[in-house]
Amino acid sequence: MKSPRETEDASHVLLNPNAPIHIGKHCWICSRCMILKGTHLKDDCVLGGGSTLCPVSHDAHTLLVGSPAKPVRKNICWSSDAPNK
Repeated sequence: MKSPRETEDASHVLLNPNAPIHIGKHCWICSRCMILKGTHLKDDCVLGGGSTLCPVSHDAHTLLVGSPAKPVRKNICWSSDAPNK
């Protein structure tokens, strides 16, 4: 069944087909981000605030920022553990 946003042209070819979104392990997605259909956020990535992730290839362990999101730093490593005081 088609969603209301899917449309067909005169030859009944689907113009806007559904596509899955894949979020890798240990990813951090900041606030106000848009993740478009057909994208794959690889393992250990950070998506900066307000960024738009498009279906473009990028490496794992990458900080992605902007609209469209582009890599600004590679080989990053982050932890969700609280710092020792």
